[in-house]
Amino acid sequence: MGCTAECEVLARKETSVFGGQIPRVGYTYTDYSIIGVPGDLPEGEYTVSFDGFTLSATCHRGYWLPRGRATRDDEAVPLAS
Repeated sequence: MGCTAECEVLARKETSVFGGQIPRVGYTYTDYSIIGVPGDLPEGEYTVSFDGFTLSATCHRGYWLPRGRATRDDEAVPLAS
């Protein structure tokens, strides 16, 4: 069962230098808080999207707990075979 709702993500935006043969400067987000979520969403696992990033989060007893780091929507995520 999928649920969709509007919310706000408060996060610290940090500049990062990404390695490789040609280093490039970009940014990432850390220290997430998820607020303004409707109170009637069921507990469970969610995917939160903001500013071209995606973050996994868990809703437990009305608290939103971010899990892991946010990834850019254009990052390729390899699937396990």
